[in-house]
Amino acid sequence: GDGTPDEPFDSSNPIYLGSLNNFGDQVSASGFILDSTDQDAFQFNFEDDGGIWELFGDSDNFSCVLFNIPESLDAILTVVDPDGNSYVVDGSGYGGDESFTWEGSYLFEDGGTYSVFISSYEGDSCLTEYTFTCTKFED
Repeated sequence: GDGTPDEPFDSSNPIYLGSLNNFGDQVSASGFILDSTDQDAFQFNFEDDGGIWELFGDSDNFSCVLFNIPESLDAILTVVDPDGNSYVVDGSGYGGDESFTWEGSYLFEDGGTYSVFISSYEGDSCLTEYTFTCTKFED
């Protein structure tokens, strides 16, 4: 945990942030990573609009961006879908933003509860708060 009033919020006790139901909806959070063993966990619900519109392709998508990362932290952004599949993003190194985009699958239900984990590959963010946002968009 990171010492914020909501701690600990790790994989056993994630903070629920809300829902991405309509295009433009956004959830966000901030926190600190105290050391390489610290992990912050969040959840949100993603609504996949199906029905007749699925015949024209699936335009339900979301993107998550982890930013305001201090130079002292090489952050890892992990997104876990409702089926338990993990998508790990760690390509930017110390102080670099990380991003992930979920592209909806045609004729497949992508909706449900998604989990987001923020952790450290190396370093910490004791003095600087990171921020992440997830936004539903249409392509």
